Amino acid sequence: AASDVYKRQRPGDTAPDFRVVDITGRTVTRATLVADGKPGLLFFTATWCLPCVEGLRQLDRFQQEVGEDLFRVLVVFVDPRETEADLRAYRERYGFPRSWFYAPDRDRMVLKYRVRFLDTKFLLDPQGVIRWTDVYPATYETWRRALGAVGVRR
Repeated sequence: AASDVYKRQRPGDTAPDFRVVDITGRTVTRATLVADGKPGLLFFTATWCLPCVEGLRQLDRFQQEVGEDLFRVLVVFVDPRETEADLRAYRERYGFPRSWFYAPDRDRMVLKYRVRFLDTKFLLDPQGVIRWTDVYPATYETWRRALGAVGVRR
């Protein structure tokens, strides 16, 4: 049913599909995020969310320790006032990896994933199934536990 499209997403559910274009012109879909048998992480934020910045710093640290090629990251910006230039400046200001995707939400992902808070995160396994989600500021330990659940360990 059409109303199911916007139901709350929980672990065990197949993640809703999406199609966004990142700041380098790459099209990102659910399938491309988890391509090649790798898990994918969706992180919903805005450039002005400072707890989100710290969570992404810890994710960057974790990914550097386990290996950049073990999972993909899509950072979805939910504030419609933010431009692609703002997102590029954000990536540079905080030194976040160029391997991550940074995309404005131009596909109603906030509605599809029922995002109510900044710092909402979804971890998808290689089949596109949600394996973990939370809305709390992330620490290094958050990422270690969450990604460990899909086999990413150091």
